[in-house]
Amino acid sequence: MSAQVEQPVQPAAAPEEPKVENGANGEANGSNGEAKPEESKESKKEKEVPVPIDPKEDFVGWVGQQIPNAIHKFNFYILQWAINLAYEDETKRPKLPPNEEVTKSQFLNYLKDGQILAHLANKLHPSSVENVKEGEEAKTKEAQKENIEGFIKFAKEKAELNETQVFSADDLLEKGKAGFSQVLNTLFQLAHVAQTKFQQQGIDVDTVITEIAGIAPKSIIEKIRTFVFNKLRRQSSTQEKEKEEAKEEEKKEEQPQETAEPAPVTEEKKEEAPAVTAQ
Repeated sequence: MSAQVEQPVQPAAAPEEPKVENGANGEANGSNGEAKPEESKESKKEKEVPVPIDPKEDFVGWVGQQIPNAIHKFNFYILQWAINLAYEDETKRPKLPPNEEVTKSQFLNYLKDGQILAHLANKLHPSSVENVKEGEEAKTKEAQKENIEGFIKFAKEKAELNETQVFSADDLLEKGKAGFSQVLNTLFQLAHVAQTKFQQQGIDVDTVITEIAGIAPKSIIEKIRTFVFNKLRRQSSTQEKEKEEAKEEEKKEEQPQETAEPAPVTEEKKEEAPAVTAQ
């Protein structure tokens, strides 16, 4: 009898499974079912709506929030800025994807050996990284870490970025995609101060925000490209020209001061010369 009592327990669990299946079918076919999926879609939409990001606090996150895969474009532009500035010789520049998109993994791989970072530091502030490990030498983790730590030291001491703005060597070498945001943010912060601190081509966050904010998502990429890089490149180039002209003017002002000293000597010699001939 005890065996007969146990048997009905098994079918008791069995009907519960088909109820879920029938309920799912009923949701798809019945009138009540039509309301349920609508509620589930709305609830999903509510869950999917991201918390708005303040571009002044997290510009990188804000760009990624505007349009799917926008961060891939932004990765490309940041990497392009770093490479073009680090290598004046175009033949030495690492080639970037022709579609102008760089994934997180690709972004980290470009920077992993520290060569681009070290050259970038030296371009912004000469001799920041004294011995840049390159070529075969840069394939070892020790050499890569040396390049990266040299860049990190530059970012903190010369660029004066705070601890929260600078990634660690582990972020780039060990953490993989988990360290991506910190690495990207450091380069972005550096690009932001490049003009003011080092008189080099950089990115003006306020200009980008005012030009991009409120723009339709489809046009955000073009806005990033035109206003962040093309426009700001012209601004940086004009600033460099003005500074070069100012230096030349200073040199011209110094030159007369140097020539002013021998001037009276030549006059004295001219006065002495006729005196000798008179005798």
